[in-house]
Amino acid sequence: MDVVRMGKNVNELITGEIELLSYLTEKCNIITQKVKRNKFGNAITILNDKTPVTVLEWLDGDTLDNIKITKTIAFEIGTMIGKMHNDLKNLKIKNRYNYDESLLSSMIEEMREALKQRSFNEKQTP
Repeated sequence: MDVVRMGKNVNELITGEIELLSYLTEKCNIITQKVKRNKFGNAITILNDKTPVTVLEWLDGDTLDNIKITKTIAFEIGTMIGKMHNDLKNLKIKNRYNYDESLLSSMIEEMREALKQRSFNEKQTP
C-alpha cells in the first residue's frame, strides 16, 4: 500500500512517526511500540521495489476489542489521551503525516482496493 505522501519524502514521514513514538515513550510515559533496526542499524529498510518499511515490536497485553470496557478503563483511556494531548501541544516534528479526513479517506480506499486484489480479507478492512 502506498499511503498519501503529501508531497514529502516518505522516508522523512516515517522518521517523523518514529520520532513521535520515541517522544511518547520518553517524555509522556506512554508505552509505545519501538522500532526494530535492521542488520545495518537502520530504522528504515528499503525493499527491492524501493518500498520503505519499518518493523515494530509487539506490545504485550490485550487490544481494546478483546476486553470489556469498564468505567475505570474508559476513565484511564481518557486521562491518557488528555495527558498525551497536553504533552504533544509543543512538540515540533518537521515531517509528519497529517491524519486528517483526506489521508484517512485515502487509506480506506487503498484498503478497499487491497481487498479487491485479495491482499487483505474482509476482517482486516473497514
